[in-house]
Amino acid sequence: TAFIHEGSLVVTAVDLHGNQKWQTAAGPFKSEHGYGSSPVLYGAMVIVLGDSLDGSFIAALDRDSGDLIWRKQRRVTGSHGSYATPIVAEIAGKTQLVVTGTNRVTSYAPETGDLIWSCTGPSEVSACAVAWYEDLVFASGGYPEKELLAIRADGTDDVTDSHVVW
Repeated sequence: TAFIHEGSLVVTAVDLHGNQKWQTAAGPFKSEHGYGSSPVLYGAMVIVLGDSLDGSFIAALDRDSGDLIWRKQRRVTGSHGSYATPIVAEIAGKTQLVVTGTNRVTSYAPETGDLIWSCTGPSEVSACAVAWYEDLVFASGGYPEKELLAIRADGTDDVTDSHVVW
């Protein structure tokens, strides 16, 4: 589970009997309305999103130990956090970790956290996961903009001007 405690996003693993296996502060977190993203399991990792008012990040922790595998800084808007849950899926022929929030849809390589592509939109605050089909990612936003984007997920770097289908 993931929650905020004393200015950090804390991730805790428990076994099937409710015994705590480990607990790790994944990174700093300054809350506006609490924490709403869910942890994502991928291979030997637990991936968490920390889109907060200050110091936004996405991080992968080792599932067995809680040790930090990688952490990447994310854009900070300064006025709102975001609450989306990342997804890991096979999209456009490769495994991608995709998340929306802070006015960007962003795709990372889940093994390393390296940026694959990003696209402006759909909103500053998002509380939902993206959807996908074949080579398209569908991202919706909530506040203050209310938009829906379809993005071809086969690009690299900033694809705002080249890969938005609608």
